[in-house]
Amino acid sequence: GKTFYGTEHFIRPLASSNADHRHIVHALDAATVTVTNSAGTQVATQVMTAGSAWTMTGVTSGNVFTVTSTGRVAIQTVSGNGHTDVPPTPEVNAPQACNNQVGRTFHFSTRGWQRGAIGVFNHSSTTTANVTLTRKSDGTTRMLTVPARASTYVNAAGTASWIATSDQDISVW
Repeated sequence: GKTFYGTEHFIRPLASSNADHRHIVHALDAATVTVTNSAGTQVATQVMTAGSAWTMTGVTSGNVFTVTSTGRVAIQTVSGNGHTDVPPTPEVNAPQACNNQVGRTFHFSTRGWQRGAIGVFNHSSTTTANVTLTRKSDGTTRMLTVPARASTYVNAAGTASWIATSDQDISVW
């Protein structure tokens, strides 16, 4: 499986970084993040505080990059065509924890092209998910109740970094 959570990642961007296509690093711990190309040349570095987000620079389409960090980070992939991967950030770094996009804690960002949006999908077949969305910049929270095997959509989320926590397995898009 793939993993976008931890301290070492390999990425191959589908498009060069711009406002519509980007990788956003979310620091769960204080970390120094380093991006190197396939030749081993450092193309970007960023010192991050726990809870901060950084839009990765220096990456280009069709090339493979290694992203290493001194602390735990999650990398979100965003594309203007609607392809967005929001990785779960498990409490334990078990090998099976990131083999899919299902989890209970997510760090991610939205961009208000016209409004910004968040999709939350409940993977439980029997239990309603209670989800808390917290905006990192000011701590504003929004509570969501998502029925079993259903989804909900939050519109007008704007440009912000978020944490989603749930009492059931969910995915975020």
